[in-house]
Formats: sequence, C-alpha cells, structure tokens
Amino acid sequence: FSASFLASSMNSLSGHILRQEVFSRIPESVGALPIWKHHNPPRISEVERGHLFTDFQYHIAIENCQLNNWMTEKVLDCFTGKTIPIYWGAQNLGEHFNMDGVLRFENYDDLIRVLQSLTPEMYQRKAAAIEDNFNRVAPYCRGNRIGEIIEANL
Repeated sequence: FSASFLASSMNSLSGHILRQEVFSRIPESVGALPIWKHHNPPRISEVERGHLFTDFQYHIAIENCQLNNWMTEKVLDCFTGKTIPIYWGAQNLGEHFNMDGVLRFENYDDLIRVLQSLTPEMYQRKAAAIEDNFNRVAPYCRGNRIGEIIEANL
C-alpha cells in the first residue's frame, strides 16, 4: 500500500508547474499512505523507473498539459505496470481507457483529498479495471520496449 511520484526540473507548462508544486509540498505520507518521490535530476535507471509502476499500487501521474488525446508515458506506464494512476491530464482519457481504474484530481488540495481516500482494499476492488487498462494500453505501445513487456505478459 503505497504511491510513487516522479518529477523533472521542467517548469514552463501548466502540468510542469503543478508537478513542481506537488513535489515541493507533498509529505512523505498522507495518512497511512507512504509516498515515494523522486526528482530528476538525478536520472534514475529504466529498471528503477519501472519499479515506480510495478512495486506501487498507485502513481501520481501529471501530464505536461490538459489536452484531449494528450496521453504520454506518464499514464501509459501506469497501465503497463498495473498501477492505478492518480491523474491530471487529458480530459477525454475515458474515451480510451476504463476510468474505474483511474483516479482524477484537479489541483494540489484535490490530490491530497484523493490520497486520503485510498485504501489497500480499493486497489483490490479495482482489479478488473486495472486488468482492462493493461489490455487496452498495448496498442499504444507497439514497437517499443514497453510494448514488448506488455506482449510478453498477455
């Protein structure tokens, strides 16, 4: 029962700014939920980055902006790792993925509210949606390393 978060030093778009705010303000735990966070630089290896999605039940995923169809590795890696994204980004994500396996937030205070609501049992209750999103993400990742991982696990 834990969440992960990864931020870079970028600070120009609305999502970058929100990421910086979350990184600077979020405590090491919210209620009983431990939060593991890392700021690039320093870069972490691909293996370490992969653990952010396979070793945690939840991941705070903040896109660079909120544009329809703007879905990047920030959310796709969550689905690949069977991690529930706590998501700020594409408003039409539900046109592509099962929103029962996604938790949305709009700002820092809303994020804290979502984090406070999480339980280990919630992850288990969302198992079908997590599996559905894992299966749906494959077409978005064909031809790259993540796609190979998905195909090996199908």
